[in-house]
Formats: sequence, C-alpha cells, structure tokens
Amino acid sequence: MSEVVGYVTLEEADAYVTDHFMSSNMTRVAWESLSDADKMVLLRNSYRAIEMLTFRGRKTDMAQPSAFPRWPSTDVPTQIKEAQVANAIVLADESSQDDVAYYDKLRTFGVKSYHIGNLSETLTAPAEGATATSYQGIYSQEALRLLSPWLGGGFKIV
Repeated sequence: MSEVVGYVTLEEADAYVTDHFMSSNMTRVAWESLSDADKMVLLRNSYRAIEMLTFRGRKTDMAQPSAFPRWPSTDVPTQIKEAQVANAIVLADESSQDDVAYYDKLRTFGVKSYHIGNLSETLTAPAEGATATSYQGIYSQEALRLLSPWLGGGFKIV
C-alpha cells in the first residue's frame, strides 16, 4: 500500500476515477495521463483546501493533525475521501480553475452584469458557500456536495 496523502492513497484515488468515469471520459484520460508525482501534488493541494474549511463538531482526538475523523466517529467518512479526490481531479484542469477565478474576481469587484456588443451576462449569487470555498481551493461542485453535511455551524479554534 502506498503513502497516505491526506485522507487517501494514490491507489484509492485511481480507483475512484476508474469507478466514476468511463474509460473514454476526458477527465479520466487526463487523470491517467498524469504522473504519480503530479497526482500526489493535486491530492496534497486538495487535502490542504479541505483542511482550511470550518466543520461542525469537533475532532475525535484533539491532538489529531487532520479535521477528520469527527467525534464520536473514529473513522474518516468515505464522502470525505471522495471529496478530496473529486477536488483533486478538478484541480488538474487549469481551465476550470481559471473560469472560477474569473467569476470570483468579477464578484469581488461587485460586477453584477456586463455587456460586450451583443453579449450580455448577469452574474447570479453563487451557490451556498461556493465563493468562500472556491477562494480556498475547493473548485469541485461534487466535492462541495460531499462535504456539505459537515460544513457550517462551527468555528475554527486555533
């Protein structure tokens, strides 16, 4: 078994991709074309982004380095592991990150709509928590969905 990166091993991440994407899917093709070292970087970045979030409840053991498991459980939930991988997959797609950053930047500057020739675009409010989390590196909507049962209602104690 390989090194654990955050909550998952590289083998677990690869298995998630194989289980969730058809062999012809471009997301799977892109993931499989990455070196193991690049996959590890993406998994580490995704883990760090998850660890920056504020979760409900408390750690099972206050001395544990990671946010999970959460009391009273002693295991890291499968959804948390899947969220780490789902976000790492999106982190691999730089154009997706650029799109999120572009719209977040527009919102930061208070842009609600704009017109360029015949093109007009109106920005809606982001989904609950989307802006705050995308600034912290959670770009995957699937990861947000998987993390949502543990998000909010708490505060970070440092």
